[in-house]
Amino acid sequence: MDTINYTFSLPEDFQVRNFDRREWFVFPDDLLARHRPSNCIFQIYPSPDLPPNHALEVQDMVASLVHVCEDRVLLDLTSLERIGRAAIVAFMVDRGYWDLDEGEEISHLDGELPF
Repeated sequence: MDTINYTFSLPEDFQVRNFDRREWFVFPDDLLARHRPSNCIFQIYPSPDLPPNHALEVQDMVASLVHVCEDRVLLDLTSLERIGRAAIVAFMVDRGYWDLDEGEEISHLDGELPF
């Protein structure tokens, strides 16, 4: 089996478009999000390149592809990037850091993060 190492982040000008929560399962006790249609699983965490004592911002979060079920075909890089970015959104919404129902846009993350 080949090793896969795809990591994605949100660009500064990122805007949420066409996000469907029903496509996602965020593991309640882990830092993982599974995209149901593709069965890709991403680990969500702060970028390891951040300086010490850095106040986390949305763009500091990354999503690393950690699993694709064997019966699935690995998606092209453009599709992986799209769902990798959506994995960050799914995680932030699930954990209550981003409220898409209210249309809230955040850049700085307040509250206690699980990292």
